[in-house]
Order: sequence, then structure tokens, then C-alpha cells
Amino acid sequence: MKKLLVLLAAAAMMFSMSACGNKNVTKSDIDKVEGQKVTESQSSGVTSEEAGDYDISIENAKVIDTDEGKAILVEYKFKNHTKTEQSFDGIYGTEASQNESTLTPASAVMPADGIDITSAVKPVGKNEVAVAQKYYLLDDEETDVVVTVTRNGDDPGSPISKTFTIK
Repeated sequence: MKKLLVLLAAAAMMFSMSACGNKNVTKSDIDKVEGQKVTESQSSGVTSEEAGDYDISIENAKVIDTDEGKAILVEYKFKNHTKTEQSFDGIYGTEASQNESTLTPASAVMPADGIDITSAVKPVGKNEVAVAQKYYLLDDEETDVVVTVTRNGDDPGSPISKTFTIK
């Protein structure tokens, strides 16, 4: 009887450890963040890139309050296909603009449920998917925001972009 209990306990530990190690998909937490959900405008450009070593897409956005004023929180999905760990910021540069002016990245985002201010710099292993969050201070609360992602380096390729309606 004791041997059976020991075997069952060992099996339970094995399954629980294998579930903890599965980092294949990271769930977005933007729904937990207090703020105004914004919608995607009719966008004519490319909003994701699925080629080569990395996959990237611009996912969701929400207007949030910061110590510096209203900001737009943008979530990106990043998949690493290389053998080495990479961070979102190490591979891609981002920009948000409003009224044809580049928005300032927000630096005083308060910790809150669903917000991870370090998500863009966390290492992502081979075939892992991560959600990176970036924040930009809004010029106003009525004009659309255009979010653009460009690959860092000598051959950046074509940028991807998505436009969000703030109203």
C-alpha cells in the first residue's frame, strides 16, 4: 500500500512539474488592467510578421492612467524560433505616434494587476511565445494612435503597424 502511495505521489509531482515548465504560450493580461479598451481602426498595413527567426504581432491596446497622465498600453506577441534566448526589445524597436508626432514612452507606470513593466526585456527561449507591453503618453484622448514595430539591425525589413481609435 505504501509503495502504491509513493508511486502515485511521484507521478503527481512529475505531471505538476511538466505543466509548470510549459512556457509555450503566455496569456495576455490586458483584460485585468483598468482602463478604456481601444479598437483597431481600418488598417491597410501589415500588422504581423511570421517569417524567419521570429514572429511578431501587435495585439491589443488600452488607455490607462499613469503618474504622468493618460497613456496607451500596447501589447505585442513575440515568438522566438532561434536556439538562443532573445528579448522583444533586443530584436524589435517600437514607436507610437499621434497627430504625426512621436509619443513619449511612459516611465511612471504604477504596478497594477495585469501590468508587467519588464515584459519587453524578459528573455524568451526557443519556440516560446511572450506578450510584451509598452506604454506611451498620449498627446490627447481623441486622436487615433499609430503603433509601428521595426526590426533592429542593419536589415530592418518592412515595418508592421496598427492604428487604434481612442474615442
